[in-house]
Amino acid sequence: MTNPFGSVVGQLLQEADGSIPYNLPEESIYLESVRGLRDELDSIVAGDSGFVIDPGTIDHDSLLNFNQNEHFLRSDIIASDVTMAVINTPAFTTLQHLQDVFHSSGWVSGGVLSDDGSQNIDVTAGEGLIRSSDSRTAQLLFNDWSASNTNAISDGTAKFVGVEYNGGDPQIVVKATNTWDFNTDFPLGSVVREGSILHISQAEHAIGDHANFMVQRVFEVQKFARDNNTGGLILGEDGANRYVTVSAGTVWERLNKFDISAIDTDPGGGADTFQTYKHVSGTFTLTTGVTTWPNTEYDDGTDLVTMDANKYANLWFYLEPDGDLVMLYGTAQYNKSSLAELESPPSTIPLRISTHAFLAARLIFQKSDSAAQEINSVFDTVFSPTLVSDHGNLGGLGDDDHTIYHTDGRALTWLGTRSTTDLSEGSNLYYTNARADAR
Repeated sequence: MTNPFGSVVGQLLQEADGSIPYNLPEESIYLESVRGLRDELDSIVAGDSGFVIDPGTIDHDSLLNFNQNEHFLRSDIIASDVTMAVINTPAFTTLQHLQDVFHSSGWVSGGVLSDDGSQNIDVTAGEGLIRSSDSRTAQLLFNDWSASNTNAISDGTAKFVGVEYNGGDPQIVVKATNTWDFNTDFPLGSVVREGSILHISQAEHAIGDHANFMVQRVFEVQKFARDNNTGGLILGEDGANRYVTVSAGTVWERLNKFDISAIDTDPGGGADTFQTYKHVSGTFTLTTGVTTWPNTEYDDGTDLVTMDANKYANLWFYLEPDGDLVMLYGTAQYNKSSLAELESPPSTIPLRISTHAFLAARLIFQKSDSAAQEINSVFDTVFSPTLVSDHGNLGGLGDDDHTIYHTDGRALTWLGTRSTTDLSEGSNLYYTNARADAR
């Protein structure tokens, strides 16, 4: 053609290397783009002798200058034909490569395990993705498999049910061991037989919508998690004035990262504040602008109660992703700090705390003290201690400063000043000088 006529047709000519078919095949994906140009082409062809259509190009299969497997008019484009943006000359360049590298073998639908009533397992047909070889970059193939019924389960055994590549015809497989390469095979579940009872666990290696489910699991297993590379979020106190400090840190919620600034409630320092909740007639009441931790009360669930002298209690501190620090009172008072350590975090908490806050620390104090007895961070302390049940697990057992218990040395010293006349002979066993010397 000697005369370009319009930008759209000109672009078609450029991409077609100067030769364009007039009669496009009905299955062509380009047909809809060009159909509206047919009338224009007809009028141009009729009025311009410079526009020449070679009869040999009317047949799509006979077009000149076209590679049948590559040109853009082809209607059955496959993923390996579509290239991705690349730098240099990587081995992975196509849409199929993207599928192979970014996704995994596994279950998508079906594959339901059930007891047929005769100690056999039935498995329904299903679909998934699988690879032909045990390689993380082997081509990933959509596939389906047929149902598999009456798979016998022997008494007293555990069986593991899954799908295997099987030379290109995926099928259900029942294994004696829970071993999978997760490329050429993957699990659907397991079954244990006890007598006539089959215990079935339907736990597929699911890969459909995997990003969504991974985020769900992270959130539901641990709603908030401290970034341990950054560290921080450690509660402390500023001197002996009951001011509160928190070191800067980062917390994750789902895939969201929240940076929390340092807190210092000393008016001469950061001049920050925190908030507290307390029960007033059974209802939580918020107090804002607090700078010092309270040291005389605990919360019995109805109101604040003034502690008795020398008693111990807890304060529970929570952080929010927006950086707010919130305190709840402990729920009782204790004779010893070790007993206060046994208290669990409050089970009844304000809606705000349960919705979007996380426990950061516990502070144990003795009534009216101006410094904490101890401060425990949730990041390095488990707040579920157990009492020592074995006397041998106690510390200081070798010390000689407990006058209320027996030691061999103390007994022998005492016995050295006594004689048999100090004790009357009887049916009970007792020490004598001779017996002591005999030791």
